[in-house]
Amino acid sequence: MDPLPDPLLGRSVGNYRLVRALGRGGMGAVYLAEHPGIGSRVAIKFLHAQHGADPSVVERFFNEARAVNLIGHDNILRIHDFNVTDDGRRYFVMEFIEGRSLQTLLRGRPVPLEIALPICIQVCDALQAAHNKGIVHRDLKPDNLLLVPRAGGTHFVKVVDFGIAKLGGDGPDVNNPTLTGTVLGTPSYMSPEQAAGKSRLIDNRSDLYSLGVILFHLATGRLPFMADSLGEVLVAHLHAPPPRPLALNPALPSRLGEIILRCLEKDRERRYASMDALRIDLVQTLEELTRTTEIGARKTTPLSEQHSTETIATTTKTQRSSSRVVTLAALAGITGASLVWQFRTPPPTTPLVVARPITLTATKSIEPQPTSVSPDSTFPVVKKEEPIRPAPKSPPLRKTEKPKTKATVGDGVVDVDLGD
Repeated sequence: MDPLPDPLLGRSVGNYRLVRALGRGGMGAVYLAEHPGIGSRVAIKFLHAQHGADPSVVERFFNEARAVNLIGHDNILRIHDFNVTDDGRRYFVMEFIEGRSLQTLLRGRPVPLEIALPICIQVCDALQAAHNKGIVHRDLKPDNLLLVPRAGGTHFVKVVDFGIAKLGGDGPDVNNPTLTGTVLGTPSYMSPEQAAGKSRLIDNRSDLYSLGVILFHLATGRLPFMADSLGEVLVAHLHAPPPRPLALNPALPSRLGEIILRCLEKDRERRYASMDALRIDLVQTLEELTRTTEIGARKTTPLSEQHSTETIATTTKTQRSSSRVVTLAALAGITGASLVWQFRTPPPTTPLVVARPITLTATKSIEPQPTSVSPDSTFPVVKKEEPIRPAPKSPPLRKTEKPKTKATVGDGVVDVDLGD
């Protein structure tokens, strides 16, 4: 038998038209809605009609919208409007998030810490903002943490569903009236004080316990307390010690195992005092993990690649050094040449010789005259000239004498002193 059609689908609510159902819970249902004119999309949450006559449930539904707007944090889903339809259906309009819940990452095996820790750090930021306003979420679980994909495989977290949030911090739950002994929340993620129904004891450290359960689940791939019945789970939260995380996942950093166990202390006084304090330890753990991963990556790099990298770095450094040496050498050479040019002893000046012009007159060619005749008198024999012998060297000059030369100046010849 086909299910009955949803009477809300296709209906106009305010400026939006309901397009499809996104989810359904015990208190209400959520729909995707679009603006017919500009195409913007929102999510609209309706309180189930059967709860409309219960003042406590209506108040709780209204508190969700009020709590979210009191906090006003980027990691908490924004609510834009709250109203009632003509037929008495209460609803509020929220931002529409295209993502998935954290529950989709929990598949019976540990989630890589480089993914899990940034998620939990963002949850710390969101809930610290809520606690600063005196608001305790009280139903923190993977289904209420939406993950929006970002570049690089990271996630932006949105905390949703403040439907059973406690407003006002410690003391009576005046803004969310419940009877003593009433259990509110999801059993697997409840704090011991929630499991005992002690609403007066529920404060920010109750959310810390719930986040510790989530962190345990992410780090080990399973819940700390698993049982066949709701009662057994609640008793385990109250009395059973949680397993040691490193016993279930030996690859975990020991520091992270200690952080998780501190969150899961039965006595709330022994837990972290605030989400900020927990956040500090998670950030330090993530930084240590990142450094360890980087060191491990360098150790596993093949020696050939390491040698290539070192060679390239050394070559680049050598080239830079060589360039500086060449530049300095060039500058030094230029400077040195300039200094040598300025301070060297000038060469002796050659005396100027002025010659008077000589007029040449063309004559007939002169052939050498024979000085003898060959024995048979057939041709003349030219007498061979004697080779020119070098002039004898002058005697060495005495130290007191300076070399001199002769130069023709005008019609006369003068001696010129060449200096040292």
